[in-house]
Amino acid sequence: MRNTTEQTAYIMQLKHKRKKAQKRMVWAALAACLVVVAGVVPFLTGLVEWPFAPETSEIAFLSWDGAFYSPIDNLGQLYGLNESDLEIVPGKVIGQVTGYGFHTEERQGLFSNVLKKGTTILEWPGYTAQFRVCSRDSEGRLRGFERSYLGVNHLEKCPVSDLFNFQDRVAEILICNNNPSEIGRITDRTAISRLMQEFADFAEFTGEDDNNNVYQANQFYRLYLRLADNSVTEIVVNLHSGFGSWVDSIRLPEGFAESLSEYVLGPMVPEWLSYGNLSAHADYGLFLLPEAEGLIRNDLYAPEDVWIDGTTGHLYLDVGGDDVKYRLADDALADVRIEGQNIYYLTQEGQVERLRFAYPNDPDGLRQAVEAGDDLSTYVTARDVLADGPFNRLQVRLGVIWTLSRDGILCRNGQKIAEQVTSFALDPLGVTYSDGQAIWRQSAAGQVKKLADRDAVSMAVDDIYLYYAPSAGGVWKMRLDGLGNRLLYNLNAQKIVVQQDVIAILERDTGRIFMAPQD
Repeated sequence: MRNTTEQTAYIMQLKHKRKKAQKRMVWAALAACLVVVAGVVPFLTGLVEWPFAPETSEIAFLSWDGAFYSPIDNLGQLYGLNESDLEIVPGKVIGQVTGYGFHTEERQGLFSNVLKKGTTILEWPGYTAQFRVCSRDSEGRLRGFERSYLGVNHLEKCPVSDLFNFQDRVAEILICNNNPSEIGRITDRTAISRLMQEFADFAEFTGEDDNNNVYQANQFYRLYLRLADNSVTEIVVNLHSGFGSWVDSIRLPEGFAESLSEYVLGPMVPEWLSYGNLSAHADYGLFLLPEAEGLIRNDLYAPEDVWIDGTTGHLYLDVGGDDVKYRLADDALADVRIEGQNIYYLTQEGQVERLRFAYPNDPDGLRQAVEAGDDLSTYVTARDVLADGPFNRLQVRLGVIWTLSRDGILCRNGQKIAEQVTSFALDPLGVTYSDGQAIWRQSAAGQVKKLADRDAVSMAVDDIYLYYAPSAGGVWKMRLDGLGNRLLYNLNAQKIVVQQDVIAILERDTGRIFMAPQD
């Protein structure tokens, strides 16, 4: 059962770990914003290894008559490729590096800050030299370089196909957000061929710097194209402006961004959903979503942690660790969720309740008030029963209420979505549920797809993966497109919760809780 002493103890053990992770999320969000503003650095240090020495203060480059080329060594790591996987066949000699430097002005000749003077620069057969070249260093090692939009000279307005002449060699497309984290993948050969031919035929270089129309906060995909030689090139696709970037600023084919959406499984902004827990923490992804603007008031304190004592039904507001807590309610069962100043939860009577904690945005003052034992009840400005139920499960996102009744009816804001449902899991782009016979996913647009011919008594979503427990036993994992379905742990799970790279598994037969890695 949910309200067990063991579950409460587990929540208390992980409470401080969540706080540290939340701070890391804030720093990651800030770093992502820097990338958006700069529109230059494609990776966050630590997520993808930087391809040159850390003591190097400049961006690694090769300059050829004022056009900049960057090393491509690091891109393959998104696919788990090593440098040895890259297949470079050297071509004709272009010339030799004549000097060292990072030149912001146009300068004729070959210069580099990572290649020694005298290093031979070669053509890379299969690619135009305007796009890619390679080099052989003093140790005979081949390195690939790809043209970058950091150069002072922009390509003249012309079709992308003048450089993008390898569409038939694209083997796979990885779709990422700005972190970059995978939010989708295209492996179907027909789909890849169609998309890449459309890009080659209709995209064009704009002839000027249009980065302001490309790198708009949380409004662009990063497409990483793995080619037949295991090299990777990146296309940036703005979702709304019609502009993108590949080598230089480009105008995309009409509808190109929309055509990618059917392959996208995860959100542009990482969200911290943590549905179905006895505890909840602030979902920092909400602060970056335009749709959430009306849900959060910056002049009010936004609760960071709340948790339910499963033995008493007490709902507590955690205000800084060290067991500094304030009791908000006495009737809580589970499925607690924080959205700004609103706190949603399932009551012991199976009702959906929402309370609003409207304290001034003064965390230190709040902590001192709680430590002093002050009465804060006047700051609970609303306490509403939103749905009577009785319900077995509750999940909320952006104020939209998803409920599972005790007779198996799954509803969205009271509207029936499916019947005979045994479990469900909400994510930013849809909902996944089991009807006792199969696992289904319904997208936000209403499209329904069968993911597996298997039931599930419990499920949870993290990133683009579904974790679920069939009645026959085992804890399984698969992508939200149904691919990669595999057994993780041979346990009979009554409930699973995924959090902080850990799966908490409540065993059906013994009531014991196991904590195991996600993978």
